[in-house]
Amino acid sequence: MNIEEHTIIRPGAHIGIGSTIKCGAIIGTNVYIGNNTYIGPDAILLHMHPDGRSEPCHIGNNCFIGAGAIICPGVHICDHAIIGAGSVVTHSITKSGTYVGNPVHNLQPRTGKYCVIDNPVDIDSSVFIANYVHIRPHVSIARGTEIRDHCFLAEGCTIGSDTRIMQYSNIGAGTRIGNNCFIGVRVTTTNDHQITYPKPLNGHWLKQPPIIEDNVRIGSGAIILPNVKIAHDTRIAAGAVVAHNTEPHGTYMGVPARRK
Repeated sequence: MNIEEHTIIRPGAHIGIGSTIKCGAIIGTNVYIGNNTYIGPDAILLHMHPDGRSEPCHIGNNCFIGAGAIICPGVHICDHAIIGAGSVVTHSITKSGTYVGNPVHNLQPRTGKYCVIDNPVDIDSSVFIANYVHIRPHVSIARGTEIRDHCFLAEGCTIGSDTRIMQYSNIGAGTRIGNNCFIGVRVTTTNDHQITYPKPLNGHWLKQPPIIEDNVRIGSGAIILPNVKIAHDTRIAAGAVVAHNTEPHGTYMGVPARRK
C-alpha cells in the first residue's frame, strides 16, 4: 500500500493490499478500504452519523475515489466504482460505473442491448439509448433525450435536451440538433458536398454539417443536406430533401423542399 503524508487514519481502519491514500485524506474509525483502491487527496471517508451512531463506510476493491469526495457513514461502494472529484456519496452504490455530483448520480446513460459507445463522449445520465445504437467519439447528448433502435451518431454530433431521434436515423459527423426536437424514422443528415470519404483527391475534406435549431420536427425519411440551417419551430415533411436554409415556423416539403 501507499499512504502519503498529511493523512489522518483513525483506529480500526482497514486498508487493503495495493491501495493508495493520497495526501490530506481522512479515513474514519473502522472504515474498510479494499484492495487496489485509490483514495484521492482530501477525500473524507466517514464513520459517524450526526446523532453519534458509528457506522463506518465500506469501499470495495479496485475503486477510485476522487479528490475531495465525501463518503457518508454507512455507505457501501461496490468493486470497480469510480467516484468523481468533489462528489458526495449519501447512499450505497451496488453497480460499478462512474458517479458524480452532490448527491452522486450515475454518469452512464440507460442503454439497451448491443449498443456501442466510443469514448470519450458527454452523455447525460438521464438519456435513453435503445438497442443496436452506435455512438462515435466526442458526441454530446443533453438530458432527457431518447435515441431509438439502430441509430448511428457520427463523431462530434451535439444533441440538445428532450429530443427524440427515431429508429434507423443516421446523424452525420458534426451535426448540431437543438432542444425539444423530433427526428423521424430513417432521417439522414449529411456534411460533405464533395461526396468523398475519407478525403478528396486534393487531400482536403471540408466538413459542413447542418444545424437543426430548437423545436424542429422532421418527418420520416427526410434528408438534410450539408451546411443547411433549419430554423427553430420548422416542420419538415416526410421524404423531403432540404437543400437550403429554412425560416422559423414554416412547413417544408418536396424535393427539393419548399415552404408550403
